[in-house]
Formats: sequence, structure tokens, C-alpha cells
Amino acid sequence: MENNIHVLHEFIVNNENLELLEKEVNEFNPLKILKVNSLEIRHSNILSWLLAPNETHRFGDYIIKKVITETLLTNDDKNIDFPEVHDISLINLYDMEILREWENIDLLSVSRSSKLAILIENKIHSKERKGQLQKYLRTVNKHFPDYKILPILLTKFGDDPEDSEQYCSLSHQSIYRIVKFALEMHLDSLNAKVADFIQYYLKTLEELLMEDEKLKELCKKIYLQHKDAIDLIVQYAMTTSFSEAVESFLEKNDNIERIHSSTNLFAFVPKEFVGVVPTDNLYTRDQYLVIYWFQKKSNDKLQLTLEVGTFPDPEDRMKFMEHLNSAGVFKIPNKALEGQSKFTRIYTKQVSIHDWDDVESIVKRMQDLYERDFKDINKNIVTLVKQYWSKKYTTL
Repeated sequence: MENNIHVLHEFIVNNENLELLEKEVNEFNPLKILKVNSLEIRHSNILSWLLAPNETHRFGDYIIKKVITETLLTNDDKNIDFPEVHDISLINLYDMEILREWENIDLLSVSRSSKLAILIENKIHSKERKGQLQKYLRTVNKHFPDYKILPILLTKFGDDPEDSEQYCSLSHQSIYRIVKFALEMHLDSLNAKVADFIQYYLKTLEELLMEDEKLKELCKKIYLQHKDAIDLIVQYAMTTSFSEAVESFLEKNDNIERIHSSTNLFAFVPKEFVGVVPTDNLYTRDQYLVIYWFQKKSNDKLQLTLEVGTFPDPEDRMKFMEHLNSAGVFKIPNKALEGQSKFTRIYTKQVSIHDWDDVESIVKRMQDLYERDFKDINKNIVTLVKQYWSKKYTTL
């Protein structure tokens, strides 16, 4: 106990890096003063400005097109009636009008010449209300009956809509990457005040998403110097029940292989996959055709997903998707069959977690999802993976 107190005392007293961290966190940012980082309505105001093609940022329709293509690429399992990704760059969206709080909708982007509408419900800390998303979509369909509509739920980490399968998910992480790249690409032609404003906005997103590289490096430095103290703090104050549940789940299931785990995500594959995918010049030892992952969602849900990831050879991936589709077990979206996708969720299911401190209950939910709800899925995917590689290498 005395040693622990000594370790914590050294961490707190005369810790210059800790003082630098405090200074960095408290650095002046006018958007932080305006609480853009926590108030969805102000965040949406900035987003509407960035999405509008004819605004003073001078990005034109670059950002709105990037948002559309990113959404379509990461939601290829959704049956959305909207132009294909490769057609978006050819569409002139300079007449895109951004409506704020129209019929209580956070953002509605409308192009009357192209008859396209993008509906965005922006959530930072709040959760979607029951029936909210369907209501907004019905309203847009009613007022724009002959338009193609792209409905989006925007959350910090791209949470799947809880109450509507018709909505696509998009993350503030994606918004951050899109805006940051746009700024880098157009920096020389931007007004200095506009560039500063966007930099402040990116800084706000970095803190919201923990993407600030300077902060990351400083935190790493502090951790290396005071590992014992920080580990002690984590042990007593920040131990997550999800992480404990993952370890318990692994102990109960010696037939699965851990790929990656964090405080809210656990990726794995059945051990039957190990050795099935060859380790030739195309695939590495930890490259699997499909991957499972449990995720602790922000809406108090536990989600299990089965996903086909990226292939070094897109044609090879398309053939594998056709192989899955021909089995008639999975509903494979057309975009994946046409080779337009990099990631394809082929099955996903959520369950409610009423107490995230109850490790035993979380493990039971994990077990139920994997053994009961995914029982037939597991059997079929293992068979299909083995069939594909067996067939592929007997024809080489």
C-alpha cells in the first residue's frame, strides 16, 4: 500500500509532462468556448456550412460528395435507392441546398436538379428516440416523393441505427478525415480566416474523438514514464466489465482465436479458419476472409457482426462473395457482388445489456449470440470458407 501511494505521489508532484498535457487540453479554441464540442445544434451548424457547395469555404461540392461516397461504401449491405458510388463524381451538386431544423430534421441536403436528398440526423451524446428516424424519413418522402433519398445517422463512431434498418450509419471520425483532407488539398487557395476556423473545428473533433496526435504522443510519453501509477489508476478506476467479459468468454470458448480487443470491441475468428487461408504472397498469416466482432454500442446494446473484409485482389473478393451468395444462406448486397465494396457485413444482431457492470450477464449474452443466434451462421460460414479455398487451389 505504501509503495502504491509513493508511485501515485511521484506521478502527481512536479510532473512537467502532466502540466504540458493540461496546457494542451486547455488551449484556446473559440469553438470549445461556444460548446460546439458538446452541443449538437452548433456542431450541425458548422457541418451544414461545410456541406453547402456555394459557401465561403470554397470547397464547392467536394465535401458533400465525399460524405455521400463514404456513406455508400461503408453501408453496402443496405438496400438504398441512390446513385452508385462511381456515378456520384459525375453529378453536379452545386445547387445543393442545406436545410437546418426543417421539420425538426438536423440536416436535409436537397438538390432539385438531380432530385437527390440527403437526410442527416446528428447525434453526439444523445441517443435516437424511438420512432424518430422513421418519422423523419416519412416526412422527407412525403415532401419529396420523386427524389432518391440517402438517410444517415451520424454518430461519433458510426453506430448502427437502433430503430431503423433504412438508415445508413456514418461516423464523426469519417467527417474528421474528409474535412482534414479537404483542408490539406485546398489550403493554398483558402482565405486565412476560413482556414483558421476549419482548423479550430478539426481540433474540436480531435478532442471529441481522441484523434489529436500531439495529445496522443504526450499521453504515450507520460505513460512510459509513469506506467505503474497509470496502471494502478486504471486498475482501480477504469476497469471495464466488457474487457473482463471478453477474457471470460475466451476461457469458455477454446475454439476461437482472438484477433484484436479493446475496451469496447473484440474481434475474433473460429480456430477452424486458422491455416485455411494460405500464407502466400497475397495473404498474410493474420489475414482472414471473414471476421467476427463483438462491440459495446453507445445505445446499451451488445452487437455481434460477421463481416467480409478487404482482399488484396478485388476480383478474388468478388468471386468469394459470389460463392457465398450462391449458397443461399446470406443476403449479399449487389454492390459486393459487383466488386464495389471493401467491407461487407453479411450478418449482424444486437441484444440489450441492462447492467454493464454485470460481467457474468455480459458473458451470457455473448454466449447466447454466438452459440444460439449465430449457430447456423457459424456452421455455414466455416463450410463455405473451406469449400472456396479447396475449390480455388484444386483449379490452379
